[in-house]
Amino acid sequence: MSVFLRGSVYWCRFTTPAGERIRRSCQTSDRKAAEQYETALKLTCWKADVLGERPDRLWGDLAARWLDEKMDNRSIQSDLVRLSILLPYAGNLRASEITREKMQGVMTQLAADRLAAQARQPGRTLPPKPLKPATLNHYLDVVRRVLNTAKTEWGWVDHVPSFKFYKVSNKRRRVESPANVCRIARCAPDHLADIIVFAVMTGIRLGAILQLRWRWVDWERRAVQLPASVMKSEIDLAIPLNRTAWAAMNRQVGKHEDFVFTYRGRRIGEINESSFYRACEKAGVTDFKMHDLRRSFATWLGSLGAHDRHIKALGAWQQEDRTNAMFRYVWAELEPLRKVAEMLDALWDEAEKANGPEGRR
Repeated sequence: MSVFLRGSVYWCRFTTPAGERIRRSCQTSDRKAAEQYETALKLTCWKADVLGERPDRLWGDLAARWLDEKMDNRSIQSDLVRLSILLPYAGNLRASEITREKMQGVMTQLAADRLAAQARQPGRTLPPKPLKPATLNHYLDVVRRVLNTAKTEWGWVDHVPSFKFYKVSNKRRRVESPANVCRIARCAPDHLADIIVFAVMTGIRLGAILQLRWRWVDWERRAVQLPASVMKSEIDLAIPLNRTAWAAMNRQVGKHEDFVFTYRGRRIGEINESSFYRACEKAGVTDFKMHDLRRSFATWLGSLGAHDRHIKALGAWQQEDRTNAMFRYVWAELEPLRKVAEMLDALWDEAEKANGPEGRR
């Protein structure tokens, strides 16, 4: 037997009849179990090379190859996180064992483990927050995409099960008043406060805001141009900044040579939701999320009489015709949009007055 101990886990290594070198973790600290694993793996390789049988591959192998081939996907980072979380639950499953019922059990166990982990967090005062149906659907979706690729492109599986996705309600349309959003910003840490102000004053998605770079800023025209690579619509977009958003951005000057919004000299990969929720709690606001700032932006402009096409152009909301010129504003076409964006300055000024002298709470 060619099993060997690496740390506390046994590994195996051998060469297949076709000459391929195999080196793999047996995922056990028991030598006898490791030898049984190696024997079964050798038999699988022998059947594949000598008898021409298709090996029943592990889910971990499918996921690893899929990630390696899909590195250019826009969603690769989130896909990597989800597949990493799923690995302890499904990593040792064979492709033939991945069924609708099996994945339903994995989702149930994943949700239960997440609740238990939150309950064990030291100093946690909030009740455990269950995984939402939409989040579980994201896990099922990435599993389905991996299996579809394994079937259509690699020929590794014959059948892709039909997963049962969870019902999701899309009726949520949470919007807050300017006074309440202003209060949330005042209760947030400095770096988060400016992001909140910039988000609600521009309608730009949080992901694009965190990737905003100084070289995309046009100081003369007081605008930013966002490349397609950071836009969900995958279309370049020029955005005029009103006085409030411009001030929030200018407060970041000198903190980083490349990225606009940073924390302690480093780029912010993603927002710590706990910090935002704590700010909401201090401000007396409940059931409000970062993405709701984008909804509030559109609602405020609508209440001020802004035309729908201007609101959609500023927020880069997709329409049926994605080639419409409003999604391709260039510098010469910004003035009509600038007047619309500046309508929010007066709202924010009133909100700050309603909250009294500025200061952290």
